[in-house]
Amino acid sequence: MKYLYQNYDEMITKADIDAVAIVTSSGEHCRQITVALEAGKHVFCEKPLGVTIEECLQAEKVVENHPEQIFLLGFMRRFDASYRYGKQKIDAGEIGEPYLVKATGIDPLRFIEGALKFAPTSGGLFIDMAIHDIDLMRWYLNDDPAAVYAIGAVMDFRSSVNLEMRKPAAHCINLKMAEWGPFTAAELPRMVIISKPRLSERKVPFGSALCRRKTCHCYITNMVW
Repeated sequence: MKYLYQNYDEMITKADIDAVAIVTSSGEHCRQITVALEAGKHVFCEKPLGVTIEECLQAEKVVENHPEQIFLLGFMRRFDASYRYGKQKIDAGEIGEPYLVKATGIDPLRFIEGALKFAPTSGGLFIDMAIHDIDLMRWYLNDDPAAVYAIGAVMDFRSSVNLEMRKPAAHCINLKMAEWGPFTAAELPRMVIISKPRLSERKVPFGSALCRRKTCHCYITNMVW
């Protein structure tokens, strides 16, 4: 590596580069996207786009103002073979007309402390994690939500540094895609206790789609432990 930079803006100004990959904290994304695009760079940015509606809308305008440059947000599930298989089945009409899409995501308990430390800058469970499920639902159904509501449960968690933590432990975000359109639900229990060998021995359903003419379950088994 020829040059190293500790300042992002300096790198954009001085480095002889054509593109940047932004993998910083979520709250930095929109500003760094703007700086890079206005400097003529192509941009790949990790999700989420930002942590507030205002900054996301501003970033959207910046992207639209630079159509000659490539901008890609890191929703990698659209490129995963298993999810693309489900999309192909829906588009081909092979499972009927979808009326419900449900996604469930879980993390092992051993990851919870890192998640809690990251939450203040990540945007939290919905913005940082559920954003993948929301993107899949929009992609699968070729539609945007018309109404959204969320519910959550809370539990106590004592961290290794003896701080009493009271954080949401399980969430469900529900989206109505149109007035009479499909209903979607993303369940995100952030911490669960389950044995690793058992997960490796059987396939875990990561998403399912129900259709008006029949029920079809898409079992996504690309979970990494």
